Amino acid sequence: MSQSIWERMENIPRQAYYTILIILLCYALINPMGLPIRITGETKELYNLIEGLPEDSVVLVDIAFGPGAMPELGPIFTAVMVHMFERPINVIVMTLYVDGPQMYNQFVTNKLKPEKSFNKEYGIDYCFLGYSAGGITTMAELAKDMRFLETDHKGTPLDQLKVMDGVNDYKDIDLVITFSTASGGISSPTDWVLQWATPYEAPLACVVLKMMIPTVSPYYGSGQVKALIPGAGGSAEYELLIDRPGEGLSSTDALSVAHLVVLTLMVLGNIGLFAQRYGSR
Repeated sequence: MSQSIWERMENIPRQAYYTILIILLCYALINPMGLPIRITGETKELYNLIEGLPEDSVVLVDIAFGPGAMPELGPIFTAVMVHMFERPINVIVMTLYVDGPQMYNQFVTNKLKPEKSFNKEYGIDYCFLGYSAGGITTMAELAKDMRFLETDHKGTPLDQLKVMDGVNDYKDIDLVITFSTASGGISSPTDWVLQWATPYEAPLACVVLKMMIPTVSPYYGSGQVKALIPGAGGSAEYELLIDRPGEGLSSTDALSVAHLVVLTLMVLGNIGLFAQRYGSR
């Protein structure tokens, strides 16, 4: 007696299903497909802030994370930098975090390559001020005098960088974005709120570890922080907004594929069960 399709499926070794699942997961991780996900309002707020900046606006980017936070903050840092490099705005990158230069080199210099990928010229469209000691003291001084650091990371005087033309203090900065895992006194979101957002009402956006959201959310609720995004999940949403699938979407794609495979097998299993039960009658 020949077996039905449901009986044949029932006899397939479970290892075969696991193999199919692993293959699909690997494909999703290597080739992000950009499967639809829900985009939260918080992520859309940062996107709209950058998208709404007029031409030649100046954005100050603070790198306050190191290698340990790369899996969570690296993808969204990349996505946001891509968005800014695609727009006609000027980007000034700084760091008060000792690992900041390493992150800049890894993600901007080596991965994004602005000159080649976005036709952006160093010193004209963007610059990197390098690592600066002093924590909140330096942060507070920069609000009053952006020439306080005098040179960029290469030792070039800031007066020789076109991107710094007309950038003298907080009034010349249209948006501050901090990518932070830092604690108070170094370059934490709270420090930026206290030194820039509160005294000068500087527009501030914070991208942080997901576990830091409860600490920063009161400032977001009060309006001192204009956008607050967790790196986990936020990166995939931002990549979808800018239509640039990357590491963030690859992880959510893999998760979506896994769920689809499991749900499909559950549905087929239940159909097969009912088919065999009623077929035997």
